Amino acid sequence: MNSYLQYCKPLFQLILACFAANHLFAQGTEYSVSESESYWIRKIETESGRLLNTHTAILPSSDGRLIHELMDRYMNYFNSDEELDTNAYNRLVLLHEFYPRSVSHPVLSSLAHLNSFKTHWKNLYQYRSHLFSYTSPHFFIHFNPLLELKTGIGGDRRTFINRRGIQLSGGIDKKVFFDSKIIETQCQLPGYTDDYVSVYATLLGANFLKNYNSKIFKVTKGYDFLNAEASVAFRASKHIDIRLGHGRNKIGSGLRSLFLSDDAAPYFYLKINTQIWKLNYQNLFAELSPESKYLNTDYLLDKKYMAAHYLSCNLTKNWNIGIFESVIFSRKNRFDFQYLNPVILYRSVEQALGSPDNVLLGGSSRLILFKKIQLYTQLMLDEFVFKEVIRNNRGWWANKYGIQFGANYHHAFGIKNLELLAEYNSVRPYTYSFRDSLANYSHFNQSLAHPLGANFKEILLGLNYLIGKNLFVQIKINQFSKGLDSLNTNYGGNILLSHESRIKEYDNFTTQGIKQKVLFSQINLSYHLAYNVQLDLDYFYRKTETDSRKTSQWLQFGIRWNLDRLKMNF
Repeated sequence: MNSYLQYCKPLFQLILACFAANHLFAQGTEYSVSESESYWIRKIETESGRLLNTHTAILPSSDGRLIHELMDRYMNYFNSDEELDTNAYNRLVLLHEFYPRSVSHPVLSSLAHLNSFKTHWKNLYQYRSHLFSYTSPHFFIHFNPLLELKTGIGGDRRTFINRRGIQLSGGIDKKVFFDSKIIETQCQLPGYTDDYVSVYATLLGANFLKNYNSKIFKVTKGYDFLNAEASVAFRASKHIDIRLGHGRNKIGSGLRSLFLSDDAAPYFYLKINTQIWKLNYQNLFAELSPESKYLNTDYLLDKKYMAAHYLSCNLTKNWNIGIFESVIFSRKNRFDFQYLNPVILYRSVEQALGSPDNVLLGGSSRLILFKKIQLYTQLMLDEFVFKEVIRNNRGWWANKYGIQFGANYHHAFGIKNLELLAEYNSVRPYTYSFRDSLANYSHFNQSLAHPLGANFKEILLGLNYLIGKNLFVQIKINQFSKGLDSLNTNYGGNILLSHESRIKEYDNFTTQGIKQKVLFSQINLSYHLAYNVQLDLDYFYRKTETDSRKTSQWLQFGIRWNLDRLKMNF
């Protein structure tokens, strides 16, 4: 018991420090319902019954454009002489703090005094979401510490999370914007993560992965990794933004994405975003790696590349459709310049080159109903032959595709601030794979789309509920079935394996192979201790069935400052 208290001592000291900080800026009692920008945007779109022109299936969005549109839409909520509606106030303040000083708008001057704090230091907490800020008519800069410190008991081991870092962001002349953050992570996660690492030689979201042990914290099977993300954005014109960075991108409206998700490790990219009329067109060019860096000596990793574009159109005020295309390819130490054309069909270029590369096509749709419900879907095609599916459906291996259906229900059953979520994903065997590792849809051995890869069916259920101003409840249930490989066989679930090692030409079906069923449930309680400081209590339950059944459950608690939770649902 004494050793356990000694282990938790740094956590308790930090909690006390945060109580002291709360006394310093006690005005910050408003709680942002979500821990991510995307939740708030989805909520605003649904309640207004109208899609935003910034096409929010593409995140992160361009600096300034989103906040300007939201301010226009919600100006009628703001009246400096009256008490604001809590939800409207939270929306305006939160969104303003995502993009402070990046645009000019009448609402911003009214919000400025609400976001500031009176302290002994001029530049501390000018905005509640930033520890240090400096602003001028032509320049602004913000600095924040990042922290997540947690420990847990139960299962086959003690869990331990120690994440800390810094974030720096700013802008110049309302045309150039930058953001940089670095996070050092040491963690000991539940035992199922070791199975993932043993198969893929990586940990989801990590770049250079190392083993970590600590006698002080009693960590015997931990991991250590350092992630840095940074970008510089330039407003080329009224309708065009250009961003050069090292980080992650997501295309999709769901909890998962079959096109491009932000679960994998950061990568170098160039992004061009064009927004005009009802259209938004994004070009993304990225440099990836076909291998991971784990338990290896230092050497130069091989490279591969991605070119992708996504055309989004708001057909009506509440209905959006999108078209996606990407290609993964490898050339010896160079990018293939033919894929730099931003307005060409990549499939036609790939065929003209002799079909050496991996092309994906997809379509998406999103619909808002009754100012309460969002419906969304994705269809992704890796390879597809019509006659093999419709006329002669015999489970041909090359019919590689995935499908997603989902829904969000805001203020469910008339209960204010209650959101229900449901999503279904299914991906056929051998999808995202290719004849060699250089062109499969991965980076650092991590899937660029759904973290389960291929050959699976998944159901996701969720609940988000704000109780009062300070307590936020999240419930997530993830149930999936996936076909695993046996010794020297390839049933199509591991996208890193060549599809030329497939077991058969026909009679392939989703979840074939050694069938694994997993039920992963979690309950997350977050108490708003101070602005952007949360106390967390998390309960996890996981049941795995293959030839035998294995269950585990664990409880963890801790504190976060300016960070979302470390993901463990993979």
